[in-house]
Amino acid sequence: MQYKTQLDARMEKPNVLVVDTVDRHILDALESYGAAVDYSPGISRDAILEIIGRYQVIVGRTRMPIDRGIIDAGEKLRIICRAGVGIENIDAEAAEARGIRIINVPGAATESVVELTVHLIIAGLRSTHSCIEDVKAGKFVKSLGSELAGKTVGIVGFGRIGTKVSQVLKAFDAEVIVTDLKDYREKAGKMGVEFTDHRTLYSRSDIVCLHVNMEVNKVPVIGMAEVGMMKDGVILINTARGAATEMKAICEGLDSGKIGFYGADVMWNEPPKEEAELRMLSMRNVAVTPHIGANTKEAQERIAKSLAKDLVVALGEIEGA
Repeated sequence: MQYKTQLDARMEKPNVLVVDTVDRHILDALESYGAAVDYSPGISRDAILEIIGRYQVIVGRTRMPIDRGIIDAGEKLRIICRAGVGIENIDAEAAEARGIRIINVPGAATESVVELTVHLIIAGLRSTHSCIEDVKAGKFVKSLGSELAGKTVGIVGFGRIGTKVSQVLKAFDAEVIVTDLKDYREKAGKMGVEFTDHRTLYSRSDIVCLHVNMEVNKVPVIGMAEVGMMKDGVILINTARGAATEMKAICEGLDSGKIGFYGADVMWNEPPKEEAELRMLSMRNVAVTPHIGANTKEAQERIAKSLAKDLVVALGEIEGA
């Protein structure tokens, strides 16, 4: 369904193609600015390739990767706008080569991701995910869980989300240790958490949480070697990106019992399609949510408001250039 089509009526204003569902604040801001907006949240990649040459701006979220093919076909593209945190589904190298600006909102969903992370930790400790399914199936069997208090939690990635998760976990009386590619010893000390190296973190932690930036790390931070360093029965939580872990390492760790529970909001393929992924999803000690970390009404509103403001500023700049 088209939100607004004004390509012929106002060619003097930027043409904007929206290829994913976005909050109304973004559309309202574009309309107020006077941009010609085509709102097509279900559009296919082939359809985008046919029409992208008309547009100065493309706006998306997670559904549609903005790859080199789309960027090359967008002869007039000046701005790629991601209504979300990361830009891993945008070919940033291709955009940079063309001088195309990328706009995203890295901090707007922090609270929502933190809450989901803690939810998955507790699911792993108390088996709430499988208990709920058992009760629904008529099996009223009590499981024996564990408390978060007193557990050692290793946070891999001490940026915005890792920092906030650390603060929340300390309120549960967990011992928190952190690591990062950057030296955050001073910051960690002020927070009352321990900064250490990766090997020490993996060997000491009862629970490991991944909050890494894959635009920086580039390669998985958890492979066979890292799983081998961990405690037997470790709880591993990934609310970062599927690519932060190696699929084979996670599957083998679950099979051997080295990984006692895997809780994730991300997968290597979304939706999962490989045999190993699908088999993993059938395990009782695995809980996966469909990439909903930022999908709260509060986070989406923050994302939309911040993005709308930045987008209008950028539109003004490209018009004035």
